[in-house]
Amino acid sequence: ELCARVLGTHFHLKGFKSEARAIAFLDYSETRFKNRGLRSLVAALCDLTIRARDEGKSVAINATGGFKGEISYATVVALLLD
Repeated sequence: ELCARVLGTHFHLKGFKSEARAIAFLDYSETRFKNRGLRSLVAALCDLTIRARDEGKSVAINATGGFKGEISYATVVALLLD
């Protein structure tokens, strides 16, 4: 949450709009993380990307930080949605 606030402030000062969103089940429970958390992450990334494109915006996914699984899935979403 702290990182999200700091990054939000940074991008706001650079003139970008940002939104922090908590993703359910991205936690240290391996079963929930694999079965529900990563699915929630992919759904949120797809939703945000498609919505932004529908509004005529360009989208960049910076797939860094977090757990390795999150980075991999975010990268796949970015590749699939071009």
